[in-house]
Amino acid sequence: MTIDPIVALSIRIFLGGLFSLTVWHKLSDLNRFTQVIRSYFRNTLPLNSIGLYLIAGVVIACELSIAFSAVTMRSHEFLGASASTLLVLYAVAMGMNILRGNRLLDCGCSWGGDTPVSGLLVLRNLLLACGVLTLIMPIEARTLTTFEIANSAALAFCAYLIYLAVDQLINNHNLVQESLK
Repeated sequence: MTIDPIVALSIRIFLGGLFSLTVWHKLSDLNRFTQVIRSYFRNTLPLNSIGLYLIAGVVIACELSIAFSAVTMRSHEFLGASASTLLVLYAVAMGMNILRGNRLLDCGCSWGGDTPVSGLLVLRNLLLACGVLTLIMPIEARTLTTFEIANSAALAFCAYLIYLAVDQLINNHNLVQESLK
């Protein structure tokens, strides 16, 4: 079974954009990002500043390599496997903190402020990982037309808008849940 190159290119463009933005977001306020990391490891692993910045560097390097791989059109299998693995690791980290009762923890994935971890964010990441995992499948060998490439870019942009809408819905859900307490 193969996937159409339009689908593969759309996923690549989406991942390249998403992970480029996440890297920029983390680098634009590195101190805040290291505090997010500290809160993920609270009560489990004592981290000094060097450890925090080391973990931050590894996370940023992983995201940057995924963004670069998506843009340079190298191995789609590597891209699918690495991006889905990272998304699952993020989901596991959030899930473990939820199980430990660390629900007020900022997920580190919001652009506009603190977004507490929730089961919906875990589900979002797992669904994204499943979608991205399709890149490990063989891609049908055919040349894309200019129109198909433009369609792939438009599809990736629409996927990103859906991602933002889902993110906002999750944020709103969390705010409503907090206000009901």
